[in-house]
Amino acid sequence: MVNFSTWFSKYFSPYMINKATINQAPYSFDLSVIGLYVCLPLGNYLVNIDKEMSSNFTLLDEYIEKCKPNIWISTPSFMKMCMYDQQFLELTRSSIEEIIFDGEVLTKDLAKDLLVWYKNAKLINAYGPTEATVAISACEITAEMLMPDQELPIGYLIDDGEIEIKQDYVSELGDVVGELYISSHSVARGYYNSSSETEKVFSTDTCGLRRYNTGDLVYMRDGLLYYVGRKDFQIKLNGYRIEVNDIEANLQKLDYISSNCVVPVKENNKVIFLCAFVVLCDGQKENDLKMSIRIKHDLAHKLPAYMVPKKIIFMDELPLNINGKIDRKMLLEGINSDHK
Repeated sequence: MVNFSTWFSKYFSPYMINKATINQAPYSFDLSVIGLYVCLPLGNYLVNIDKEMSSNFTLLDEYIEKCKPNIWISTPSFMKMCMYDQQFLELTRSSIEEIIFDGEVLTKDLAKDLLVWYKNAKLINAYGPTEATVAISACEITAEMLMPDQELPIGYLIDDGEIEIKQDYVSELGDVVGELYISSHSVARGYYNSSSETEKVFSTDTCGLRRYNTGDLVYMRDGLLYYVGRKDFQIKLNGYRIEVNDIEANLQKLDYISSNCVVPVKENNKVIFLCAFVVLCDGQKENDLKMSIRIKHDLAHKLPAYMVPKKIIFMDELPLNINGKIDRKMLLEGINSDHK
C-alpha cells in the first residue's frame, strides 16, 4: 500500500490540498483506496456518493451542489452516466480540477467530452488489477492523445515495476500484443486461504519480487502501456478467434453510438452468436430494425463478417453494478433468458 500511495501521489499537484474529493466506489471496491490512502494523506477530504445517489440524479445534484467537488474518482461508466444530466455538468464545470479513472476502459469519446467541458481539469487514466494494489500504471490524458485509429494509453508503469509481455500476436501496426505479467512491491502475496488459485497466477521473479499474471492483453509504445482486452474475452465463434473488445471499440467509433457492450451468447458452453447492447446518441432513435441494419452495415466496413454481432439490442442506458462498471453479467442473463 505504501508503495502504491507514494507512486500515485505524484499525479496530484502540490497545491491540491484541502480539496473535496468525490469517491464513487464502495469501500469493498479497490478504487476507493485512491481516496483513502492517497487523497486523505495529502490533506484533502472525502465526500462519498452512496448507492441511492448513484441511481437518482436529483439526490446526486443536491449533494454535488452542497459539497462542490474538486477531485473526482470513479469508473468511466459512472461519469458517462452523470454527464447525461445537464444540471450535473453545470454544477461541476467550475469546481472540478482533477478527474481520476480506474477499473474500466476509458474511451476517446468520453475523454474528448471531458477535456472540452472541464477545460482546466487534469484527466488521469489509471490501470491495474486488485491483485497489484489498485493501479500499476497511470498517465495524464491530453488532447494530443485523441488521435484517430489509436487507443488511449493506460499509462506509464509504476516506479518499481517490471513487466513481461508474453507475445500473443503482432498487430497490423507492428506492436507486440501479449499477456501482461507485472512484478512490483505492490503485488499481493496471493489469495487468502486459496493456495491452488494463488499458484495459478502468482509467482516470484528472479529479483525476489512478487509477480502476477494479469490475464490482460497489452502492448507498449514509447514507454506507454496500451490495453487491448482481457485474455478471457477472446472467444471462438465458428472456428474464428475473436476479441470482444475489438468489436466494442469499433462500435464506439460510429458517431451515432453513445456506448455499447458486446457479450457472447453460449449454448452447452459453446459460443453460438454475439449480441451487442447499444445506447444511441441523442436524436438518433429510429426504427430498431432499420438502425440494426445500419449498424451492421457500418461495422461490415470495419470488421470481418464473423465479428459483426448477430443481434443488436437498444437500451436507454447500460446497467452498472455496485462498483460502477458495466454489468455484463446482468446483460448476459437477460439475453440468455430470452434465448431460452
